[in-house]
Amino acid sequence: MDRYWEDDGKPFLFQNEQVLLTAAGVTPKVMSGLNIKLKDFDKGTLYVTNIRLVFICQVKKKAKDPRLMWDGFSLFYSDVDSASIVGKGSLKIEAVLEKGTLRSKKANIYFKDIPKDIQNEAVIRIEESLKDRGMPVSVDEPVYVEPEAEKEKKVKEKPAAPPPPMYSESVDYLLNEIGDESVELTCPLCGSLVTYQRGMTTCPACRQQVKFIAD
Repeated sequence: MDRYWEDDGKPFLFQNEQVLLTAAGVTPKVMSGLNIKLKDFDKGTLYVTNIRLVFICQVKKKAKDPRLMWDGFSLFYSDVDSASIVGKGSLKIEAVLEKGTLRSKKANIYFKDIPKDIQNEAVIRIEESLKDRGMPVSVDEPVYVEPEAEKEKKVKEKPAAPPPPMYSESVDYLLNEIGDESVELTCPLCGSLVTYQRGMTTCPACRQQVKFIAD
């Protein structure tokens, strides 16, 4: 575990170390085993490099030594035993912070408010480190499915039901026989003789909605 950074709050990089991704506004939460006050840290910046995760936040606005304006920590992938994505924007890391002869100190650290690409890159790097050390891979798949997208997969839209037929089968057969031709019918409301065409529902004489052919 390393706690060194530049005067401007950027991580101090080792030889051949490269910053791959950066996420601002990340909050760390520790659950057990840590000897520094992670819980007191405000939101800061998480850096994903090729060898570790680095978190740095501003703790003082002014200080004689610019380096005292910042605080944070870093986790080398070689010290991480497991990682898992635990919801949208959250990453859980189990890391060894102090290695001892009889017992090692471990901590479960949660990083919150992390973009999905940062989540994925972190678990990929940790998985590669576990494989290089010959350890069983206990890393969740670096894919997070949005809740709404998951719902869309489970709930399929049902096709719209066909509208109910306007007439019975016998009447519909008669209308098919008529086809596009017109016939003379009497309006059942006003008694006027009108020229009926298939589909007509309004009497041209009384302007009322009528059913010219009863079922």
